[in-house]
Parts: sequence; structure tokens; C-alpha cells
Amino acid sequence: MSGFITSNEVDREFINQKIIDLQRYQMPNDIIIDITTTGKYLYNPQGKINIALIDYGVKKSVLDSLAKKDF
Repeated sequence: MSGFITSNEVDREFINQKIIDLQRYQMPNDIIIDITTTGKYLYNPQGKINIALIDYGVKKSVLDSLAKKDF
């Protein structure tokens, strides 16, 4: 979904042009290579319960929460 938020007063022509620009935007093909992990890693090797988590953008706070529960 394309959209934008502004605190500036803008006219309808400006909004229409921004929508056209957003619809034309192409995500770079190699962006996943730049931001993904390259292999598996251990987050809390001292944990008593082993789990596997597939990292599709997991937040560090989720990992910290699991580690606190001894995972």
C-alpha cells in the first residue's frame, strides 16, 4: 500500500503527483541481500529450552524476552 503523511499544507496537485511517484517506485532487487542474516546464529546458548526461530525481521526485544524465559 502506498501512502505518505505530511504536516505541511499541500494542494491536491502535489498529493496526486506524490501518489504517482509512489506507484512508480521500485524496491531495489538486492535489498534483501543487504539486510538479511547470512546464516544461523545462537542468541542465548545458555538457555535450557532450545527453539528454532526463522528470522523474517524479528525484533531484538523478542529475542530478549525469549532469553529471559530461558529459551
